[in-house]
Amino acid sequence: MQIDRAFLTSKVARRIFFVFVFCALLPLFILAAITFKTVNNQLSDQARKRLSQNCKLKGLEIYNNLMSLDTELGLLASTLKGQGGAGFVPGQPEKEQARPERFKHVAVLKEGQRGRDDHEIFRPSPDEFRHLETGKSLVYTRPASQGSLPEIFMARLIDPESGDGRVLVGEADTRFLWGIESEEDAIADMPMFILGPKNRILFSLPPDLTLDRQALTIISNFPVAGSFEYDFKGQRYITGYWALFLKYHFFTPGWVIVMSQSKSTVLEPVSYFKTFFFLFVLLTFFVVCLLSVILIRKNLVPIQLLKKGTEKIAEGEFGIEVDIESGDEFENLGKAFNEMSRKLKEGRAMLVQSAKMGAVGQMASGVVHEIGQPLTSISGLIDLLLIREKGEGGSRKRLELMKKEMERLTGIISRFKNFARVSAQTMKPLSINEIVDDTYALLEHQIQMSGIDCELEKGDGLPPILGEKNSLHQVLTNLVINAMDAVLEKKADHPLILVRTYPEGDRVCLQVKDNGSGIPEAIRERIFDPFFTTKGPEKGTGLGLAIIDSILHQHKAKIVLDSEEGMGTSFVISFPAAHVV
Repeated sequence: MQIDRAFLTSKVARRIFFVFVFCALLPLFILAAITFKTVNNQLSDQARKRLSQNCKLKGLEIYNNLMSLDTELGLLASTLKGQGGAGFVPGQPEKEQARPERFKHVAVLKEGQRGRDDHEIFRPSPDEFRHLETGKSLVYTRPASQGSLPEIFMARLIDPESGDGRVLVGEADTRFLWGIESEEDAIADMPMFILGPKNRILFSLPPDLTLDRQALTIISNFPVAGSFEYDFKGQRYITGYWALFLKYHFFTPGWVIVMSQSKSTVLEPVSYFKTFFFLFVLLTFFVVCLLSVILIRKNLVPIQLLKKGTEKIAEGEFGIEVDIESGDEFENLGKAFNEMSRKLKEGRAMLVQSAKMGAVGQMASGVVHEIGQPLTSISGLIDLLLIREKGEGGSRKRLELMKKEMERLTGIISRFKNFARVSAQTMKPLSINEIVDDTYALLEHQIQMSGIDCELEKGDGLPPILGEKNSLHQVLTNLVINAMDAVLEKKADHPLILVRTYPEGDRVCLQVKDNGSGIPEAIRERIFDPFFTTKGPEKGTGLGLAIIDSILHQHKAKIVLDSEEGMGTSFVISFPAAHVV
């Protein structure tokens, strides 16, 4: 629920979300638009090429059919040579079998003679007659009844050499001529026209299909071949045409074969894509939304955790840690944040401790100055009284007790002096193992007399540390003495103190460990405070660990406590190696 609110309110979340959606959908729409346009153009171009090719094939088919009709008419004319008269061949029963099968009617006429059913007289022009005299055929059209398509006729002289003027005229069977027995023979999605002279429609399929004036104008302006688009009955058609030249063989203006195809049929593959494109966009949108939300959640969770962590640190809650397991840079950032928080806590504790040490140092200076001289005077007077007191009475014992307490007070004051800073000029490279050896030599007799086993484990090849020898002797001595007090207090069967040195990265570590009584958890944070002690007044003043902490701080060393009540205590001090500083 928290992440959902962050998703709705975070500027970063909204920015990432809109960038994702924009970057995903914008290229998709641009690609779709380019694809639509490209595919439309390609399909339209392919349709135009296909229509032009089909027109050319249909034109060649019609031309071959005309040549077949011409051949049949020529064969019939050769059989009629030497026969006089004229008339319809079908009207003469003995000649019925001679009629070509691909003509509806065939007749032999002379110029000016009427044909069957009083059709208009066949009157070729001088040019047309000269064409017939060359032995070639003449193709002409004659308007049919209203609403019907024109009839196609073919004529040729029976004997051009005789000059008798007899002409064999046949009405062509248009089903054979156009190569279409029925409408089913045509390409279903390609309407077809055949235009004759003056753009007169000789044939159309379907029969009610027409061409508008604009289309006829385009064909007239570019009569050879071409393509264009036009509208018919609310549909857009792509049209291709090809001109069939008949002037040489048949002395008639060329016919134009026109084929059309509905643009919706041409672009049908794109229409399917359009149908599913919207669903594809929706699917893409949901996928992008899902991925963006996942990414936002993955990024905002660490950000929110880090934000809360920084707020707690700002409130003074040092040492707070965040748990980030994202497997990326955020996880590394979380670890760095935790390390920073830990160091801030240590730094704050060190500052507090330094403030305490500073206050104690100032107090020590005042105590040494204000109490030192009077104590010296009192100690001298006690010495004089002891000299005068010869006996062993109660007065002498009281004076000796006073002398002892004065010495104890002088010792406390001398310990205050240890809070003074260690001068940087007195520090030099030292071997931590030599510090251990010197300290053990000083305390060896006392340790053995107490019945305590002390083990030394010194690492080999340890780098030197930078320090002041006497101060470090005091640190190790105090830790070992405290360990002795702890194991003796517990009265363990096998009291043991372990002093160990070892390397750890670029630092040198010193460990003092015992199996004594341990330190209760409730007082662990106070053991470095000045004047805090769990021992009686005859054993300590509570300055030992405070002095240790002050000395280690001046050596830029860290001390870590690990203790379990009833099991023992371990102090680990880590010094920076001299070559690192």
